[in-house]
Amino acid sequence: MPPSVSSDSISALVELVAELVREKDETRRLLAEFAKGGISSEQIVNELAARYQSGVGGAVQALAEHDKDAALQLAERLRTRLDSALAEIASRGRPQRASSADNATGQSVGIAVLKDRDDVVLCREYVLVSAVSAGNVAARSADLIRAAKAIEQGLSDEAVTAHLIRLVNAGIIAKERKGRYHGTALSRRHIADLTSEIEARGLRLPPLPTIES
Repeated sequence: MPPSVSSDSISALVELVAELVREKDETRRLLAEFAKGGISSEQIVNELAARYQSGVGGAVQALAEHDKDAALQLAERLRTRLDSALAEIASRGRPQRASSADNATGQSVGIAVLKDRDDVVLCREYVLVSAVSAGNVAARSADLIRAAKAIEQGLSDEAVTAHLIRLVNAGIIAKERKGRYHGTALSRRHIADLTSEIEARGLRLPPLPTIES
């Protein structure tokens, strides 16, 4: 146990996790009530959002008081899972051809979504998408991991891989084969949106790496 974390703090975190587990039964009850038409869509969204904030959000905040880096890692993992879930929900019931047609129109994720990104994650995404779209040859995952680590010290390979998967699920980049990624019709527009948001925050655009073919 790190010396900076007291036993009282550990106990508080354990109690919070236990509370999250207990909330599962209440969440199931709410979903069952919603399925029967007992509560509206707005009501269940408000209820579940409040439970998420007090539960998972509280866990991230509590962890941040003792270890900021661990809290950021937890938040990034949660974001990855949520983005993957949203991508899966969006693709349900949509024919594959329709998905390809959507990509062909060049519709981007949008700046509104990017406003919720952390500065570090935003810059990392700019580097990854720019590197993937830079040439005519698919970029290797090893080169992309190296490029991301060049601007973000302490970044793990797993975090970069998860970020790449999230971008693939959103259709912003594509995976050609194992360990190879290339741009899509959405890539250029997404880079423009990332550039606008980074500059709007008064941040410098990170230097782009040279990706060998």
